[in-house]
Amino acid sequence: MLKVNIIFAFLLLFHSLGWGFFFLTPEEKAERYLNLALSQYREAIKKNPKDIKLIEKYKRILKAAIGEIPSKVEMAILYRQLGFEIASNHIIIELSISGREKAIGYLKEKIKKEKREREKIPLYEIALLLSPSDGWMWYEYGLLNLKLKNYQKCIESFENAYELGVNEKNLYYNLAEIYRKKGNYKKAKFYAEKGIEKGDDILFHKILLSIYKDMGKKQLVKEEKEKIRNLIAKRTKKELPKKISKKEYIISPFTFLAVSKEKQTLYVYKFDGRSFNIIESHPCTTGKNSGNKREEGDGRTPEGTYLLISKIEGEKLPKKYGVAAFPLNYPDIIDKKANRRGDGIWLHGTYIKRPPYHSEGCIVLNNQDLLNITKYIKPKRTFIHISKRLEKISVKDVKEIKKFVLEWKNAWESLNLDKYLSFYDEEFYSRGMDKKEWAEYKRRVNKNKKYIRIEISDFQILPYGKTEFGDIWVCFFKQKYESNNFRDTINKILYLVRRKNLWKIIAEQIVI
Repeated sequence: MLKVNIIFAFLLLFHSLGWGFFFLTPEEKAERYLNLALSQYREAIKKNPKDIKLIEKYKRILKAAIGEIPSKVEMAILYRQLGFEIASNHIIIELSISGREKAIGYLKEKIKKEKREREKIPLYEIALLLSPSDGWMWYEYGLLNLKLKNYQKCIESFENAYELGVNEKNLYYNLAEIYRKKGNYKKAKFYAEKGIEKGDDILFHKILLSIYKDMGKKQLVKEEKEKIRNLIAKRTKKELPKKISKKEYIISPFTFLAVSKEKQTLYVYKFDGRSFNIIESHPCTTGKNSGNKREEGDGRTPEGTYLLISKIEGEKLPKKYGVAAFPLNYPDIIDKKANRRGDGIWLHGTYIKRPPYHSEGCIVLNNQDLLNITKYIKPKRTFIHISKRLEKISVKDVKEIKKFVLEWKNAWESLNLDKYLSFYDEEFYSRGMDKKEWAEYKRRVNKNKKYIRIEISDFQILPYGKTEFGDIWVCFFKQKYESNNFRDTINKILYLVRRKNLWKIIAEQIVI
């Protein structure tokens, strides 16, 4: 019997901690144990809410685990869940005197992460007690109550948002529609007309049409029908946004990833042919130590622009790397030139919550976010740009680099070696050769060439970042090469450095 109980207890613990538990680091295991312990304390308190010693013990452990202000917030939430509103309000008063901003920030983060709609209610209630003049928070709370069909709270929240200056069409629409359904036509009409002031929209005229029908005002019904017909006709005639023709592209559209270490956020960028736009963003975690990676085991995430070279998943991937992993081509040719060492830098998932700056150097996303961005990743085609903080990407530089690369191609085709070598930087390094050795190599190759023809397509041009060698950009493309004695098709990366407003090639690399 004892043996059965031990096995049952082991299985229960195993289930609670998760199947990936045994693949975690000791620090991660400790964090998982701590979270489980705190969860068990909360459950025990809910069963024995009058056990003062138990509550005091939980408060001490909680404060040691997450800090003074977050622990007070958690206690205010717990007291509210237990129905101890006086105790909860007492803590909220303390927080409003000292630690208010930090408490609000903590609550907003909890609201953002909480998946269960009903569990967000006490979080919003406490946040609004701490920040009653935050109109946008009242608006968000109203939307939550609308979703949960708490219509009276929804109206109160939306009315507060309006009084605090939130001027949002969706706010006016929801208030107008709720009041219409409640039969308060005066209020419904007021908010419908506020919405029309914000922007003449068919939806608001439909609300007015319904109001006038219910009130039996036939002439006003007729007028609203006419307004709706005119708006539909106007919308139909409106020109569709002009499509970008391929001839107008600077280069063809492409997608890449970018990581801001400062914001601990991964962004998905889309270049649409003329401009760069962020289409998705997800929280991530990077190396536990700040700065650019220098050597193996330094706990830093490299800074630069790297190719995602493969995808690892399934049985080949240890559990601690989540559902999938994409190795980076670190160290690349620029890192090697700078004598930066180490390897095994991946973009990968995780089964557990990771706080900011909590990796050995990899970029880590939760599993669901990683799965969401996987559709944008093509190994050996997709790049990830990593920097301390992301700068605005210059389209002017993209145009200049494309022009430079096409001129380099023409110089190569001309068989004029001096002209061709003028495109290379004095610090050029590639395939173990410096510029002088590269010139000798090209002289030998060109000796038997009668002609060279090159086609370049599928450009990707994006920043690498500021380095000890200068401001570097990456240009990736497909290259078709043909001469009288050789032909091939490859993908190539040129690393370009800015020298006194001129571009030079500091390194080049074939993607195998």
